Amino acid sequence: MPFSPLEQFSILNIIPFNFFFLDFSLSSISVYCLIHIAIIITFLFFTKEKDYSLFHPWVYIFNSLFRLILNLIIDNIGLVGLNYFNIILSLFCLLLIFNYSSLIPYSFTLTAHLGVCLTLSFTI
Repeated sequence: MPFSPLEQFSILNIIPFNFFFLDFSLSSISVYCLIHIAIIITFLFFTKEKDYSLFHPWVYIFNSLFRLILNLIIDNIGLVGLNYFNIILSLFCLLLIFNYSSLIPYSFTLTAHLGVCLTLSFTI
């Protein structure tokens, strides 16, 4: 049976858990979020190894992202915006991984859901 391209937008409950009237189920969105956060943490872990030189490709990619976000914050917000550097860098990396993973055919698209986008926008 061929799969429909619209199946990437369906949210499935994997482990249902209800507490009184609240639904704390482990759904496909939360599983994909945990997988993407694990990818980001392993990427950051491997770029902080002491054996890598400054010109290693992983370290170079992370330093380029770091400098890009730093220059964007200084240009747009000013030096006062450096207080928010960690949250902006984290959100940028998270959205970058979310959007790159949604380019895989028939994969789950996290940023296409309104709830995920609203949750990420309310963090700022």
